[in-house]
Amino acid sequence: MTYISVLADLLERNLVWIEFENGNRFLPKVFIEDGLFSDLCLPWQDSLVIKLLGKEIGFYQLNTRLKNLWKSTGGFELVDVVNGFFMVKFDLEEDKEKVINEGPRMNLLMAMALAIGKPIRVDMHTCNVERDKFARVCVEIKLNKLVVGRIWIKDYWYNVEYEGLHITCGKCGCYGHHDSDCKLVKKTGPTKVESNAAT
Repeated sequence: MTYISVLADLLERNLVWIEFENGNRFLPKVFIEDGLFSDLCLPWQDSLVIKLLGKEIGFYQLNTRLKNLWKSTGGFELVDVVNGFFMVKFDLEEDKEKVINEGPRMNLLMAMALAIGKPIRVDMHTCNVERDKFARVCVEIKLNKLVVGRIWIKDYWYNVEYEGLHITCGKCGCYGHHDSDCKLVKKTGPTKVESNAAT
């Protein structure tokens, strides 16, 4: 059965019909019967909707990058929707769950980033678990406030390092001046240390 014959059948059964706004053929309005529309959406109802943040790349390049990044057991179908949004339909449910959750490690990483500021994106090498000594996340912070130096998780303190913050005060924790120029912490003179050592 050809597409034309299928369309003719749908029109004949009043499942699809066309009307023109104010009789203007240049303003066609296509109507689809609710049941048919639901059936058309059914294969995509469990799909994942994604949006690429930051630099825009082409459809085929994105498709290739996602395959390399996700390393799914089964395949997936990528559909360019509109305004930078894409729909992804996975062949296997387990692949979709893996992408959404990325396991406990990724959820924990985002929680740590949230404790520092507003998470923006995760470094590609961190996503691919290519570096085991540290994780790299882009986080938005307010430079006029104290920065977080350590994060506690499961009885252990993890140090936080900031890229690009070369001038950070060790006294008040603010960006933009050195310890010696800090005006937020009162400078105190040297304290006298008394010794109780026996002579």
